[in-house]
Amino acid sequence: MPGKVIPLLNAAAVKAAFPELNALLCEWDPIGVGPDGPRDEYECLVGPLLMMLQSGATQDEIASYLEIELVEHFGLEPNRESMASAVSRVCTWWSSSTFKSQA
Repeated sequence: MPGKVIPLLNAAAVKAAFPELNALLCEWDPIGVGPDGPRDEYECLVGPLLMMLQSGATQDEIASYLEIELVEHFGLEPNRESMASAVSRVCTWWSSSTFKSQA
């Protein structure tokens, strides 16, 4: 039995969602670049997170992904409390977004 097919966001939806999700990650700012730091620091996380959100990933799955990225890509020990708060904000943003209807 084949797996569930997940409809992908169309190009316009991705173009709209990308900066919003990136802004949420910049607000979280787990590596401490600060408000005047580069806005592209977390862009490497946006695409995979959008795919996870589209596929219905749980908050725990998203947190696990972010923890791995913080350790392996950024070389940091994650603050789990801060990360849980950020994941909650991301999931709330996604659940209230209109992007899902553009798949």
